[in-house]
Amino acid sequence: DEVVVRASSLLLRAGPSSSFPVVTRVRRDERLQVLARQGVYVQVRHADGRTGWGHAAWLRSDPRWAPAPTTPPVVEATPGLAGGLPGF
Repeated sequence: DEVVVRASSLLLRAGPSSSFPVVTRVRRDERLQVLARQGVYVQVRHADGRTGWGHAAWLRSDPRWAPAPTTPPVVEATPGLAGGLPGF
């Protein structure tokens, strides 16, 4: 799993809460490898090997990295119901 920093900069901490000391800072749009998740915190590794915990609100997955969606299943309408939806 990878995430991207959405804040202008993000403090990475030694543990999964704001009470832990800051170990490093990363910048907007930097890619980070996800190592673990705990509550609202995500443990990540930077490309240069630095690791730390960041708040998930400031990280996002990039949909371009996700596998292509599969074809949605075909849903058949129920006979006698307009459009297959009751009450319409």
